Amino acid sequence: MQIGKNINVLTADQLALGTLYLNASMPNPFYGVLPASTPRGSVSTVQRRVLLLPYPQFVNINMNAMSRGASWYNSLQLRVEKRFRDGFSALVTYTNSKTMQRTEYLNGQDAVPSRELASYDIPQRLVVSGIWDLPFGRRHSLLRSGPAARLAGGWQVSLISTSQSGTPIALPDYYLYGDPRLPPDQQTLAKWFDTSPQLRIQRPPDKLRTTKFRSPNMRRNTAPQVNTTLSRTFRVSERQQFQLKVSAFNIANTPIFGAPNNNPASPLFGQVPITQINLPRALELGFRYGF
Repeated sequence: MQIGKNINVLTADQLALGTLYLNASMPNPFYGVLPASTPRGSVSTVQRRVLLLPYPQFVNINMNAMSRGASWYNSLQLRVEKRFRDGFSALVTYTNSKTMQRTEYLNGQDAVPSRELASYDIPQRLVVSGIWDLPFGRRHSLLRSGPAARLAGGWQVSLISTSQSGTPIALPDYYLYGDPRLPPDQQTLAKWFDTSPQLRIQRPPDKLRTTKFRSPNMRRNTAPQVNTTLSRTFRVSERQQFQLKVSAFNIANTPIFGAPNNNPASPLFGQVPITQINLPRALELGFRYGF
């Protein structure tokens, strides 16, 4: 996979010289040489760190389209199926998976990208679906004849339910000491993970980042989603038919909220915003004419 990074950075040995040394003011050799509209040509002094850069006349230099990235997916997939019989069929699928990638550098000084969970990793996913021809009307066990049979017969109900893990939460650029996840019975929208200050220390200036970009233990809010459809096909003639369909999406109107605030300096740190990111309950009425 093609990735990029800023290559105009100080080395780890240069950072070890200390912030006080690197921030010392020095005469700017580019002042009056480069155009005054450029960052380096507009000031008479610069910090010493600027002059130690590989390309001090520039700010950031991004090298893009480097074929150094990778992404991989491993999974265990299970499937249980009841084939259509007596007007009923069902399908249950379960996936246990892990999606990893190397597409980002923790620091511009790093030689290889960081091995990370993908932002869209969903380790557990269970889908249950089924179709049921309601037992009314001709050739069924109930209401086999008469006006009631013509009205109630031919209807079909289908359902699909999805339950899955949330995607990983992004971690702030802090040193992490301990596991901030909370037991499920203690996790609330007001406190999604442990916000104790002793668990996190802000990374000092001119130190390399060591904390991963995403956490495998803390994941975003999620909830089961159920969709269902009621339909019936009316045969007009041998080659013509008319179908009526009523669909309900997220029938339980179960909300899924966004990612919690992950900024330790924010008063809302650890809180999940009450902003629904999935669609609320929606009803759809459809008609289809085939000929």
